[in-house]
Amino acid sequence: MHAVPGSLTRNTFCSLLISVSLVIFFLIMGLATPASAYISVLLYHRFDENRFPTTTTSSARFEQHMAYLKSHGYTVLTMDQLADCVEGKRNIPEKGVVITIDDGFISEYNK
Repeated sequence: MHAVPGSLTRNTFCSLLISVSLVIFFLIMGLATPASAYISVLLYHRFDENRFPTTTTSSARFEQHMAYLKSHGYTVLTMDQLADCVEGKRNIPEKGVVITIDDGFISEYNK
């Protein structure tokens, strides 16, 4: 599938829809935290696969992203830690981030 510049791919749209749905769910359930407290979720899809330029991140770019997070004081959380934050069992760190990798491509295991 080729994406037209400025348009969403099916995977991007699905990820966005899931994210928005989760936010709405947590707001409805009363589990939302103050507006100043949030956790960013970074979604990666593939690594170093030139056949899919719209969904691939190079190893060098991924390393830059990780270096940026580290140098700017971000706290990387696991999915279990994220769940604890949502359930109020853990405080939300000032600069919290979860790193996710979509699907099960071999390039993910090589990183």
